Amino acid sequence: MVLAYNEEEMIRGCLYGLKDLHNYVVISKPWYGTHIGFDKTEEYAKEMGAEVILKDFSSEKDERNFVMEKAKADGYDYVFVIDADEFYTKEDIKKAIDFIKDNPSERFNVSSCIYIWKNENWETLPRYERTIPVCYRSDMRFNNNRNIIAETKLLPPDITMYHFSYAGSDERILSKLQHFSHAKEMRPEWFDEIWKKWTPEMEDIHPGYNKHAFKRAIPYQCPEEIRLRFQNKL
Repeated sequence: MVLAYNEEEMIRGCLYGLKDLHNYVVISKPWYGTHIGFDKTEEYAKEMGAEVILKDFSSEKDERNFVMEKAKADGYDYVFVIDADEFYTKEDIKKAIDFIKDNPSERFNVSSCIYIWKNENWETLPRYERTIPVCYRSDMRFNNNRNIIAETKLLPPDITMYHFSYAGSDERILSKLQHFSHAKEMRPEWFDEIWKKWTPEMEDIHPGYNKHAFKRAIPYQCPEEIRLRFQNKL
């Protein structure tokens, strides 16, 4: 499943790596903030072959559980939980599918995550050390935004999530800060004082109140496939 509110900058790049899967892209009015209209996310997702669901939800948990129920009814045993700004190489998705087939569990986490900063040429440090849930058995149900308490296995460590949460245009970032599930946890001055004025010398650049989570950004060379997908050139 891919939940995508006004993610026209990211949705094609995300879905390109998921071509071996049946993709549910769910577009709802935002859980937080004021809805000001939809962009071309629906159009682009359909171009990429996704099944697009237009339905409004009051919370991220309810939206995800709706997709879990639909996937189960449609006969799918597992559901990948991938946001529009989370990219995987096509090869890594194949590795994950093979691992899940051979190692059944209720939940699978990824341990390698690189947070991209601004564009494909920068990453944040320190790298994220916690594992992130990315796949669940379809009969499981969420108890909060992205989490289900469940038996968990780690995907192979060479499978990497490239997280473009804080990358893209100023317009995308401002919309994200106003509408995503962590909107209430963001520092109000961050967009103007850090995002728009950022230089490589800056420290403590995470938008949340735990600003030290991103100590700084350093140059990074994305895999060619990921770079081209971020630039929408594939």
